[in-house]
Amino acid sequence: MVILPALAAIIKTVKASEKETIFMIGAQPNANDSDNTREASFCELLSRTGCITVGLSGSDSYMPRVGFWKKIGGYFGVGDKPS
Repeated sequence: MVILPALAAIIKTVKASEKETIFMIGAQPNANDSDNTREASFCELLSRTGCITVGLSGSDSYMPRVGFWKKIGGYFGVGDKPS
């Protein structure tokens, strides 16, 4: 999972492994805070194959990396839109 910078700045990762990442978004409870009534929202994202990229709408921007064959095709003009 790829977490884009603006979202990464406001999360706290609870658990991370190769197959899953659990994180909390927003204000984190203080360890000394006696108020344990805070609610949490959860979202589950699944992918059988491939990588998931998440970010903060309006703050993060995603630019996919261009692969080798796409670069070669661009060099020869393959896939260009007709004018």
